[in-house]
Amino acid sequence: MSLTSILALRRSRGLTQEELAEKAGVTVRTIQRIESGESKARAYTLKKIAEVMGVSLGELQNPVMAPGQVPTPVSAQNGMAAPVQETSREELYLLNMSCFFYLIIPFVHVLIPYQLWKKNRGEAGWKIVKSQVSWTIALHGSMLLALGYNLVTKYYFREKAFLVNYLCVFFIMYILNAFIILRTNYRITTGKCRV
Repeated sequence: MSLTSILALRRSRGLTQEELAEKAGVTVRTIQRIESGESKARAYTLKKIAEVMGVSLGELQNPVMAPGQVPTPVSAQNGMAAPVQETSREELYLLNMSCFFYLIIPFVHVLIPYQLWKKNRGEAGWKIVKSQVSWTIALHGSMLLALGYNLVTKYYFREKAFLVNYLCVFFIMYILNAFIILRTNYRITTGKCRV
């Protein structure tokens, strides 16, 4: 995403930061942070800004630039150029591979990819964090379902009961998560995952 495009579009529309913030339904500080490169805009915020500016979200994220032109957002405070924050493939790869911490700390492993994501708040990184949160919920849900099944089956069928082995459920879920992480890793390395 080019932050200069938001600044340039705002100026070309003759809007102040306050006017843009009011029309987009965000705070002035949010607009200032986005334009100065202090923080990355969330997808919802970008969508609202694009609507106000009368452009598509794609145009706002990928503006047409002259060959060799590099976007450099201008800081609102001092007029100095600030570096553009974008998630690189290496950062996304590291964030994704950090999900393997579920093997060491299974119930709170998502905190590690979350901390890595907080540094650069990219949309692709957020999808990785969400998938790990979903997996953790699914793991606990499947374990609870197995427990419920075993209790009901044992109560009603006594000796003829077929009980689910918790370790089988646990290992199936672990293998599934490893597959999800490796698949995401493949998509990152082949460029099929948007950074």
